[in-house]
Amino acid sequence: MVAMTGGGPGFSSDLPTNFFYQFAFGRSRLGFAAAGGVMIFVVVLLVMGPFIINELKSERKNER
Repeated sequence: MVAMTGGGPGFSSDLPTNFFYQFAFGRSRLGFAAAGGVMIFVVVLLVMGPFIINELKSERKNER
């Protein structure tokens, strides 16, 4: 999105990963950035977890 809008207006096209990167290395707030990274990881696990479990169950059914 940043390439399409040139990064503006304001922070409207800022992605969470870029936001946490800026906090970690630009503002020296490593704890805040690490907590944000963990939260992103948890959300990805919550979204992908059921899908992965479903796929593993269907593979077991196909093996029998």
